[in-house]
Amino acid sequence: MDCSGVRVIVDATVRARAAGRGQVVLVCGRSAVERVFVLAGALVLVQLVNLDNGDGRFKPSATNA
Repeated sequence: MDCSGVRVIVDATVRARAAGRGQVVLVCGRSAVERVFVLAGALVLVQLVNLDNGDGRFKPSATNA
């Protein structure tokens, strides 16, 4: 993931909100991807979540908490 990927996701989030579809939520896979969102300041628009111990429930990423 680089800044171009973040931009695509942020643009999709803005379009979804404008269309009344709510918020985009991403499931984190790697901390490096999460770091790109943090550095880009994109966490004000996109919510990152982690799977909680494989039970299928989501919990907010530490950076969104």
